[in-house]
Amino acid sequence: MAITSRLWGLRVLLAVPVAWVAWGATLLAPDAGAAESHWSGDVEVTTDTTIAAGDVLVIDAGAVVTVRATASLLLIDAGAELRVEEGAQFLIASREECVTASATEHEASCFRIEARGLLAVEGQPGRPVSFSAIGDTVGGWGGIGVSGAVASCEVAYAEIRDAKVGIVADGLIDGINPRCTVHDGVFAANQIHAALANDQSHLWLYDNHFTNHPVDAGGWHGSVVKLAEDADGRIENNVFAGNGEAAVVIDNASPLVINNTIVTSGIGIAISSDRAAPGVAPEIRNNIVLRDGSEPGWAIDCEDRCSVLDCRPAPLVAYNNAYDPVSGALLGHGDSAWTPCSFLDQTAYEAAFNISADPLFASPARGDYRLLLGPVASPSIDAGDPDPYYNDVSFPPSLGWATNDQGAYGGPRAALMALPVPLTGAWAALLLAAGVGVTRPRRRQAPPASGSSAAKRRRTASSSATRRS
Repeated sequence: MAITSRLWGLRVLLAVPVAWVAWGATLLAPDAGAAESHWSGDVEVTTDTTIAAGDVLVIDAGAVVTVRATASLLLIDAGAELRVEEGAQFLIASREECVTASATEHEASCFRIEARGLLAVEGQPGRPVSFSAIGDTVGGWGGIGVSGAVASCEVAYAEIRDAKVGIVADGLIDGINPRCTVHDGVFAANQIHAALANDQSHLWLYDNHFTNHPVDAGGWHGSVVKLAEDADGRIENNVFAGNGEAAVVIDNASPLVINNTIVTSGIGIAISSDRAAPGVAPEIRNNIVLRDGSEPGWAIDCEDRCSVLDCRPAPLVAYNNAYDPVSGALLGHGDSAWTPCSFLDQTAYEAAFNISADPLFASPARGDYRLLLGPVASPSIDAGDPDPYYNDVSFPPSLGWATNDQGAYGGPRAALMALPVPLTGAWAALLLAAGVGVTRPRRRQAPPASGSSAAKRRRTASSSATRRS
């Protein structure tokens, strides 16, 4: 196979039909005949590295890859693959010029992993893969980029922290649609975004925990997750807590935002449109947004900045629980000159089966955002969309009957992984004793009595459903 690197200012072609094994600061080529290259043990990266088309580089389980400040790029070329096995660590030297770089300039100032081929991160429960800056410097490295016609990533059980942007999927050109799926991971202390999708890219985030992202002076530009410019995707069963900016921003995009728990001092979900777009509306369904009222903003914010005839269809906002016990700022728009979306009318909001009530989390002070079943039951239990497509299937973490529980612990993809971060041994034992992560047979949904308000509610919801898969 062929792997290129820069050594002492010269471009060198390492033509090795064998595996690369790293010992300390040295990369060695072992016996011939291996099918792919491997980095194992302690690896030190001091130069830019490219995995060429047709080649596969495997970061072996438990490997520790230390990236020095002299390296700026690990490139996975189109047709190439980087596979990172469970327990591997990337420790990346932070750069002051990266920390201070703007959102548009950081690629030239930071080390980044760029996937134009396939990136497969294969962490396992209890053995996640980690990417972090040495010294835990926020914004100390660039992050992971996925771009190009054949680019894709599958990231499971990973911790991504301290980056400018944790993961960015960028289509760049019409018809080029990179795809990225990230699940069962932790995003922490990333400077601008934890995850960003642009320009017709596809991003699917589920069962992740997003925490400790700082307040950024850029407003929405500092959102935790942002989908923009016709990006598509699904944001499902994630927990957003302890972040300083908007949790989810949808800017000229049409994702599905389903069954997330958002606890914030700022904006929960922000939706914006300022130009003509295809006839697909974003859907905001079965989420819990709890604001503490300490910062300006709304639980759900919508800004429609174009004429009625030219805008994309109004977002579908249904079966959510938005609550702010301090300021009562549930629904709003950021500028009085912009036309708010129709659901901002309280009557329309309630008519779409949205509620505003204390969700009654189990122990929010300890980062436990499961719902309480008793002695006073959470109003979000069985308050989600009654379409069977959204039914709960795992008890616990879901509670009550089969009807969808709002928030990250409800629905068919209930977040068995989204627990407090960091997770100490004592806290893990406590949750295990409480039954978290135990899958049980689904409880049968008791049918509502004929003519009851619940039966009418179901008929109304079923007849007006516009579900996307």
